[in-house]
Amino acid sequence: MNAASRYRDRRVAVAPIVTIRYLASLLEGAEGEESLRRFATAMYRMHFDTVKDSSNVDDRVLAAQLEAFLAFTAKDEFVRRSLSEDAARFVGLGGPREPAALSSDRYEAALTAGVQDLGGAFFGKLIELGDSIDDPRFDAARAIALGAATERGLSEQVRDLALAGSLGPWTNVQSANARSDMG
Repeated sequence: MNAASRYRDRRVAVAPIVTIRYLASLLEGAEGEESLRRFATAMYRMHFDTVKDSSNVDDRVLAAQLEAFLAFTAKDEFVRRSLSEDAARFVGLGGPREPAALSSDRYEAALTAGVQDLGGAFFGKLIELGDSIDDPRFDAARAIALGAATERGLSEQVRDLALAGSLGPWTNVQSANARSDMG
């Protein structure tokens, strides 16, 4: 497993992630959960750090997959905080909106981290963006992120907006599923 995680080919490198996600779901709240998360971080953090700034397209896809895995399965606080901060800059929370803060391959993980970690203020900014970004990947990621809201009031607000048809076609489908592979 460890050798595969450092392999240059993206498909080989991420193959163990499925098993680790499964084990993490079995261990959630149980003894051993923290050990598995530390193992997962040790396995993938260095590889992520190596490819995250690459200009190679395949490396960028791999970096996005590893970043989401580290943030949501391994629960790497540094990676998750970085996603939330980039998402906040992207939507303009606490300052002017910075569209370059996120690339489309990071939309889903960053927006989900933002909704879950930054709460109502971020949630409101994400709702405000609405249809102002003409990108189907953003629309899908926004819907998934809104559907992944963990605060009770926000979850109820998503449900109400989705039922009213106010969030666009993606949200009506995705919010029912809550999340894609974010955990």
